[in-house]
Amino acid sequence: MKDYLLEALGDTESIAVTRYSGGREEAYTLEGADVKALKEWMKALTLGEEATFEEGAYPGEVSEGGEVYYFEASEGEAAFSYRDFGECYLVVEDHWYPVLNPAEPPLPE
Repeated sequence: MKDYLLEALGDTESIAVTRYSGGREEAYTLEGADVKALKEWMKALTLGEEATFEEGAYPGEVSEGGEVYYFEASEGEAAFSYRDFGECYLVVEDHWYPVLNPAEPPLPE
């Protein structure tokens, strides 16, 4: 899945990021070296087999806390999220992949 995302991101020059944490929302725009750092972060992730959940039982759906990062390429061709609720997942559309080596996504200061 991450190879698919990396290919979809291709030569993307700008990625919009929204981070939700502790009831707060922060927005970032990744460009240049920050896009490259995000791609390197993605390459380093180890994903497990796709996880399935019953409707209404997605991790973090009924609890507060944790962090969610939404990423969208400027061309709109790739959108995904990274969700950390104690267990971490890379989510593409409705497909949830457990992250076996969780690491916080690189964001600009």
